Amino acid sequence: MLKFIIAAVALLAMAFLASCGGSVNDAVTPTPSETAAPARDTPTPIREGLQVYRWVNVTVVMPDVPGLTVIRNFGGPRGDTPVLLVWSMDRSEALLIIDAEKGWILEDRAEAEERAVIDSVLETLTFSLPDRRSLPWPYSGGPPNVPREKWGRIMYIPPDPATGLEVVTSIGDGEGGGGSAIQLTNTLSFLSIDADTGEVFAETTSILPEDKESFDRFLSTVQYVGP
Repeated sequence: MLKFIIAAVALLAMAFLASCGGSVNDAVTPTPSETAAPARDTPTPIREGLQVYRWVNVTVVMPDVPGLTVIRNFGGPRGDTPVLLVWSMDRSEALLIIDAEKGWILEDRAEAEERAVIDSVLETLTFSLPDRRSLPWPYSGGPPNVPREKWGRIMYIPPDPATGLEVVTSIGDGEGGGGSAIQLTNTLSFLSIDADTGEVFAETTSILPEDKESFDRFLSTVQYVGP
């Protein structure tokens, strides 16, 4: 159930970004004179109970606050700007939108009652190119001891959000749910898997050489569970 809620929230976020005027580039990117400096490059120490989220070149630490979640997405219907959003499920809108490539704060819509939480997230915002050797599985180390997630007829191990990897799920309109798929991506590499058979969709898979070993590790743990 939680996965369906998260998927629905992600769709709302896409609709929200599109409603801003077509794309993040068109709608919310500040002009050079208005653009804040990129996020700093010094990591913040992580305390227990906080979740690290990485997307492209930015990292934030998010506290567990009811009604708030982090969404890693592409901005606008053309998918031309990777963005990291702090999303309010109560307001059905983004409180904070960060350009994940440049570390710029594109929008800060927090109201008084949300200010403390958003400020705490901004204090942890760091900008750095990904060092794949230091990121969790599947980049390094063994698979985490977490429950597998099921989509269609396959089960997979969800990467930690700190990896900068996102598993995107989709449902086709074929008979019996045919056409379901998952796609592992970091916005530069894409691994698409048929959730009905466990086979790789070659036509929508494109993996950089530096990501191949890690994406292969993820694929090796995908299990086909049958009809």
